[in-house]
Amino acid sequence: MPTFHALHIHLQATQDASLPMTQGHLSHAAFLALIDAVRPELASELHDRKGRKPFTLSPVWGLPSAHKDKHKLRAGQQARLRLTLLDTALFQAFMQKLLAGPGQRIRLGQAEFLITEVRGTPEGSEWAGYTTAAELEQRASAESTRLALQFKSPTAIGMGRADSGKSKRETLPIPRYVWASLRGNWNQFGGREIPLGFEAWVETNVVTSRVDSWQTAVFRFRRGLQVGGYGHVSYDALDLAPTFLRWWNLLADFAFYSGVGYKTGMGMGTTRRIDERE
Repeated sequence: MPTFHALHIHLQATQDASLPMTQGHLSHAAFLALIDAVRPELASELHDRKGRKPFTLSPVWGLPSAHKDKHKLRAGQQARLRLTLLDTALFQAFMQKLLAGPGQRIRLGQAEFLITEVRGTPEGSEWAGYTTAAELEQRASAESTRLALQFKSPTAIGMGRADSGKSKRETLPIPRYVWASLRGNWNQFGGREIPLGFEAWVETNVVTSRVDSWQTAVFRFRRGLQVGGYGHVSYDALDLAPTFLRWWNLLADFAFYSGVGYKTGMGMGTTRRIDERE
């Protein structure tokens, strides 16, 4: 069964530099460069692969406040980057690069960072961990009817195209769209397939019960702007069908590794299940 890893990478700037407000395309390129250094054929495959890729990246966390759309870094500035890997070969290649010797570095545009630490367990970071598809299936509850998700970075869910041909992106955490995204990710990278009928069950039986501080933000990519939403959202399932409840809970747990929605490999859609707020 597939194995999933979430790594919390600690960085230190090696020189004064600046970063744009949105670093997703830079982090994406930096990650592929790390893989290319040890497995060029795998990096090429990832670059050419259409659709969802088997990894996610967070925005760079811990940067100083931006000024004139730039983060100004000083040498020694600490930052963090979260990476999840949904493919065993990709995880092995990444670890091979890290173990190649001390002082591994990554470059994000003008800024060079030293990788000072990589945490891969929940004891080291609440955003780190590892599991298997089998473990997620085994612990998925068939009884829990309430759960909450934290959308840590701006999230937008693709919904095909309008009659005009323009892409549709939903920035509200509507239950069916959230779990449709997770179902698609699971069927591509997880274990046993969850049927399309599950989405109809979510549409009929799952409601948004609470929203805390939902906001939108703009990510600037090379090909334009993308708006996404972030915050804490609680959901209730109103039907007790055990099979569907188990899938619903399974996918909520899987969100920690797969993210939700569009451009998860460039900093969007970083998501995790959390304890519901009082």
